[in-house]
Amino acid sequence: VSEELTEVMNLSSAPISRDESEFTLAGIEAVPGSHVGAPLVKDAKITLECKYLKTKDVGAFSVIIGEVVAMKVAKSVLTSGMVDAAKLRPVTRLGYADEYAVIDQAVKVTVAPTSPQHALGNLVPPEDIDANPAVWAESA
Repeated sequence: VSEELTEVMNLSSAPISRDESEFTLAGIEAVPGSHVGAPLVKDAKITLECKYLKTKDVGAFSVIIGEVVAMKVAKSVLTSGMVDAAKLRPVTRLGYADEYAVIDQAVKVTVAPTSPQHALGNLVPPEDIDANPAVWAESA
């Protein structure tokens, strides 16, 4: 989520019933996805469309596992074809429920590959998740 959508993101996380719409609650415009039936946030700088694979219960929580089938990135956040953190200004959650930070600078670190999966971009799912690492790398 980019900085200008921080409050919208927060509003859309409210515990509402299945009959209610996060879009309506947060006052944001939805547009249809091109690959899946779920709507997208019109003003989002980056959107991912995912196909549901499964739900994995982890303690008191459930993790939804999906496959990215489409990704769109606004040209306004690109520099030389790459996402520019200074232009996107993504928001990340910190250690507390109400504390977030805006990222406005990327830091590059060269990591020595220790396995073929690391060479794919460090996108290896946990051992107990059935997924093809090549799919994860292609989806990033």
